[in-house]
Amino acid sequence: MILDPVIPSRDDVTGCALYPGKHQRRQEALVLRIPCREFNIEGAREIFTSRCEGLAGDLKAARENVSALSILASRCIALAESGSECEPSSPEIPRALRLATQANAALAAAAQAGPDNPVRAPLGPDQPAEYHRPSGRSDMLAWTDGFLLALLCRDNAALDLLCGIPTEALRLARGVSYAAYLEPLADALRAFRQSRPDTDRLIALAVEAAQHGRHPKALVEAVRLTGVPLVRVLSSLHSRPADFEGELASALREHHRYFDQPSRRDYVTGALATELMGLAAAAYDRGIPFEVDSEYLPMPLVSGAAFAALDREASPSSLPPDAPAS
Repeated sequence: MILDPVIPSRDDVTGCALYPGKHQRRQEALVLRIPCREFNIEGAREIFTSRCEGLAGDLKAARENVSALSILASRCIALAESGSECEPSSPEIPRALRLATQANAALAAAAQAGPDNPVRAPLGPDQPAEYHRPSGRSDMLAWTDGFLLALLCRDNAALDLLCGIPTEALRLARGVSYAAYLEPLADALRAFRQSRPDTDRLIALAVEAAQHGRHPKALVEAVRLTGVPLVRVLSSLHSRPADFEGELASALREHHRYFDQPSRRDYVTGALATELMGLAAAAYDRGIPFEVDSEYLPMPLVSGAAFAALDREASPSSLPPDAPAS
């Protein structure tokens, strides 16, 4: 795949809306455009419709059974990814991403649950759900996925919940093999969130584990093309902001390379680079400039505009104090 730097036209600048709000756009800057793989739009629409229709049932099941949390999270991501192809402005996309954040956070938190130690976690618009046992699944993966989604959704409650879960509890609760770098990545993300002085050291350990750790054979390619670039983006976000744009573009290029393979082209998986979107959202909120135009990285989500619109839609409108009631 070729990464083509191009000078945007006026229409390109307006249409991309890479820097709404507080960010000042560099009119003469190069925008790094990352090609996106082509999807079957009708197939994506079918998945999107199906996931929207089934969401209420998936949520109900996950509130009642901890084992259904991973199903809810994966179906919410499928809804968001398929929707990004057929209905990119749908409010169901940010709504599903928020619910996926909560599902992953609840799944990770349940690692500490027991018959005499129930865990309560936000899930959906109702009261928090309560769980009395771990899921028996890969709670470590749920932790990292949930954390990066929470950065994207600006879900501080989920971030606080996740940061309060010790890595040791996740190690004990894991039920399947996962990439060796996830444990040090979790430690690094927690330190990053808490602005701890050992953040650089923990990120370096995560980079080392991603590059040279012993990963399950089935995950080696995924770690090389998605895991290593992700940790490098985190490193630049924390201590090398001038390199952030280049690392992000490189990571998106590798994301494309991984998901554009023939065996994966028939699925919507990978239509959104949700992990990179979380780090890009953190960079955006910190005012770190980046000019990367990619359908894998929709700026209405990264900038938070889509989530703000969802909140406005959910809030009851009010009349000005001096307006007459109808």
